[in-house]
Amino acid sequence: MSDRDALLCLFESTKGETWTKKTDWFEEESVRFWYGIKIDEGGHVKSIDLTENRLKGELPNSDRLKRLINLQDLVLCSNLITGTIPNSFGHLKSIIRLHLSWNSLSGPFPMILLELKTLSNLRIDHNKFEGEIPQEIGDLKALEWLDISHNQFVGRLPETMKTYEKLRMFDASSNFLELPDICNINHYRAWVKGELGPETEAEKIVRNSIATAQEKLITGGIDMD
Repeated sequence: MSDRDALLCLFESTKGETWTKKTDWFEEESVRFWYGIKIDEGGHVKSIDLTENRLKGELPNSDRLKRLINLQDLVLCSNLITGTIPNSFGHLKSIIRLHLSWNSLSGPFPMILLELKTLSNLRIDHNKFEGEIPQEIGDLKALEWLDISHNQFVGRLPETMKTYEKLRMFDASSNFLELPDICNINHYRAWVKGELGPETEAEKIVRNSIATAQEKLITGGIDMD
């Protein structure tokens, strides 16, 4: 089976027939022409970006995702995805960037993410996750960007985060978290309850653009069923 079958799994699980854009999906034999898809030199899917595209329902919990052996970027921000991050995401062994911001994902911190050792950019902000952040999050040594803000996480941020060497941006604001003494980590910003100073202008621009996209999604009369 091929990458095409894995994409079909995503399409079916998130009600692809109601997506805003699905140009050439299943109309062209090669996935290289499908909206939001990029492939590598070997013809394998390396990037999926379906931002603000009216994906609904839950993410697929299927072994079919293991066919995405070369997937490096998965960006599904500003959609209407519910449920949690399924165990099938553990098959994405090449993933570098995982962006699931601005959805309605819920449940405890997804432990399956801790198996993704290549992950350098993780954004699960603006969802409904809750509970404590696991100590094992410190095992994600490749992390450079981590945004868990605007959820319902509680407790104290793990001391294991002191071991990060590459982290340069961390946002845990708008949760119910306590900050350990991790401010001595070089090359990153941390926001917890807004106590570590204002954002830079560049950071504000990024936040405002995402907020605008989400507002359009909500006010555009989208069926939430």
